[in-house]
Amino acid sequence: MYSSSYKRNKILNSKLFYDDFETVNPLGSKTGAHKLGVIYFTVENLPSIFNACLQHIHLVALCYASDLKTYTISGASITMNDILKPIVNDIQKLESEGIQIGNTDEKVFGSITSLSHDNLAANSLHGMIESFQGNFYCRMCLTSKPDTQNLYSDRNVVYRTNELNEEHC
Repeated sequence: MYSSSYKRNKILNSKLFYDDFETVNPLGSKTGAHKLGVIYFTVENLPSIFNACLQHIHLVALCYASDLKTYTISGASITMNDILKPIVNDIQKLESEGIQIGNTDEKVFGSITSLSHDNLAANSLHGMIESFQGNFYCRMCLTSKPDTQNLYSDRNVVYRTNELNEEHC
């Protein structure tokens, strides 16, 4: 059932996805009121015949996107870190202790090998403004919005670094 990658390494490699979606008409008057954030995963080293089926996409977490902006716990706003903390704890446990599947004594270990998201979800995950209307909206560089309209090469682009990010925060 498992691919040769699993047989060699005895670890399930998973791809984690994050995205928001509307549960109502995105052009209607209630836009955003019912927007959900969803985190889900697939096991990458299963044979492709399994990964091509919807039943092999597994839900990890579901939350109202607006809750991340409006609710507080003990005076602090709920952040994406609050949503991710129990997920990260479970991943660490899966990596170190594994889980037993079925009636066998064999333990299966797993880890996240990649994370997939669109630009809006990436900004949310990184705690950045979820809007591309600002002057410096790119999470990778410091190119202004007007300059991006005329930029055809990355030769003169100033990329964001950890130091620059700390300075700007």
